[in-house]
Amino acid sequence: MKKNKVISLLGALLLTISLFSCRDNEVIIDEPQNKHEIDPISASSSQKNIDSSDNTNNNSSSTDSSLSSSNISSSNNESTGRENIQFDQWAYEDGYGSYINAAKEIANEDSVVRIAIIDTGISPLGQQYLGNSFNEVEVIDENIMTDDVIHFINDDHALNIASIITGKGFGDLGFYGIADNVELYSIKIRYDETKGNAVFEDVVKAIEWCNFFGGIDIISFSGGFYAGDLSFYQMESLFNAISSFNGLFIVASGNDDTNFENLNSFYRTYPTCFSSNYEQTPRIIAVGSSNALGEKASHSNYGRSDITIFAPGEEISTIFTNENEPFIATNSGTSIAVAFVTGTAALLKSINIYLSAEDIKDIICQTVTPFAFGKDYDLCTSGGIINAYEAVNYVNNL
Repeated sequence: MKKNKVISLLGALLLTISLFSCRDNEVIIDEPQNKHEIDPISASSSQKNIDSSDNTNNNSSSTDSSLSSSNISSSNNESTGRENIQFDQWAYEDGYGSYINAAKEIANEDSVVRIAIIDTGISPLGQQYLGNSFNEVEVIDENIMTDDVIHFINDDHALNIASIITGKGFGDLGFYGIADNVELYSIKIRYDETKGNAVFEDVVKAIEWCNFFGGIDIISFSGGFYAGDLSFYQMESLFNAISSFNGLFIVASGNDDTNFENLNSFYRTYPTCFSSNYEQTPRIIAVGSSNALGEKASHSNYGRSDITIFAPGEEISTIFTNENEPFIATNSGTSIAVAFVTGTAALLKSINIYLSAEDIKDIICQTVTPFAFGKDYDLCTSGGIINAYEAVNYVNNL
């Protein structure tokens, strides 16, 4: 075990945090009381390297929306490769998918990419179906006591995301993720049962841990911060933590079906809306969710100034666990869409390790697939849906 440990903002904005959960295609948003100062040195964390061959226990159960599922014995978990795909994953295909299958044909993943997923953690059983290098890190603010209300929880939210980013195989179904050469860090943060949210201080500590640890290339965070319920200090501490991170910060836009262009400052969400300030936060990608028709998914937030790009996020096959038996089912939400952008960014970084976070963001935005029939251009800044093939092809030709 290893022990690990400004700008002026517009007005005294206040904000509130919640995980943009994929469960039942809804967003859980409440109003935590976040009053504690954040001292990077006082963060308490523990890290554990996981050997997937030793992970045979499962402590979680799935409550995510499952539109269809395929059960398979956990003893049959050998990776079968990309030639044996029997599950329906429209989002990997061409058209209005993310062109993952085509991109993998031309991608030469030379370098290891380190990805941190800030979420509720991944069960030992779920870890078996991820990439070969898995690290578990618990990061908490010691000023916030762990008790029956504030504690770690076990669910499949992080596993759903991670399996799309770097799933390594699933029995005869041949489930695979986008990027192979990934060193994954599952950064566990606590949950406040009373508020129905993640603990704000833990989120900031987790981002600070990525800064302190060094070497993290991409942070994936499926959370949102309303601007109406936290102090100026908390807004500032969140901004400073994110802007100090030199890698790519990829965040879900949320599942409220809300146009951010129509919101006043009180209801805007962060870190999503930090993406609109490119000069000060050029390494944030805020992701909306699209469907198989090339349109905005009905649940997704949107907005030309604040949402960077869209990616598949409706009825997406992913890995779940339940009572020691893994299965594949479909799920929806902008958290799922974040996984496609994160995986594509990892592909680009692995092909060319010298690409900066800004480079990767610009390439991804320049190579999008336009929305269906050219409509809804104002849904996001880039004007379209992620296209992994065009992005990889762009990098190959640099």
